Amino acid sequence: MLEKHFENVLQRYPELIEEGLKFSGRQVSVGGKYVDLLFEDRFGQKLIIELKKGIIKREHVAQLLDYEGYFLTADNPNIRVMLIGNRIPPNLRNSLDHHGFEWKEIPVSELLTYLKNKNDDELLSQFNEEETLTVHYLAPTPIIDKSISKMAQTPASSMEQDEFVNKWINAYPKADLKFFSKHIGFCSELRKRILSLGNNIVEKFGDKQFAFLDGEKWFFGIHPQSSKVTLAPLTLRTTDINELSLTKSIRDISEKKYLLGGQVRVDIYDTNNANKIDVAFELAKRSFCSDQSIETWHSRKRLKS
Repeated sequence: MLEKHFENVLQRYPELIEEGLKFSGRQVSVGGKYVDLLFEDRFGQKLIIELKKGIIKREHVAQLLDYEGYFLTADNPNIRVMLIGNRIPPNLRNSLDHHGFEWKEIPVSELLTYLKNKNDDELLSQFNEEETLTVHYLAPTPIIDKSISKMAQTPASSMEQDEFVNKWINAYPKADLKFFSKHIGFCSELRKRILSLGNNIVEKFGDKQFAFLDGEKWFFGIHPQSSKVTLAPLTLRTTDINELSLTKSIRDISEKKYLLGGQVRVDIYDTNNANKIDVAFELAKRSFCSDQSIETWHSRKRLKS
């Protein structure tokens, strides 16, 4: 998806931004600066949209600060400015809030779902095959390779799917295999997506845990259990994920002692629900992108090779 394709979708369906918007222009000049999209809200105010494909970066926020003097003039004292991206890290959300800029995160998956519901084949055709790929869960496998180390550490780029399943299952006592098999599809698909986030990601098994590192940074953990899979976004706080409609599933563990550390855990119960994969991957992305330093008790020795 190119940035212009993102613009095409929001121009045609401004309700993805907020209800009651009227399209006014695209790549138009406001105060001497060209803006991506211009709308009029339901109260008659101008709404400037600065649109960025992918993850919002610091320079994008700095760009808005530079534009602010051009937008807010005596003629337009109440003009609204909103930054929209597919992903906005929590620290940059705080910066935007501090400076009074509105923001909205619209993941590619949300765009695709909306367009599919609208049967808009024209706009759907602008997304590439990888983006429109339907999630397929992997069937459970009974294979257990006894020769695989329980505390294996493997570079993400070299592990094949079958080997992953073998190592994962072998990291659990036999008594746990009965319930673990029903989570294999969910965990396999989530792992595949997480590894796509970067080239330096390493995965570790052990002690009923499965964790991901980016260099020296531990950013995500997975813990399958009998009725649920517990996710550990290790660089996030509860305030970073409250808007994901997971209120009943979020647990604050900042005062507790957990192997992987961190401050929050999220429990996923219906792992056969494809929407839960999107939510789980969103947590992983946010944790991967966050530069927060979460200092809590932790001991990761049992996850080292």
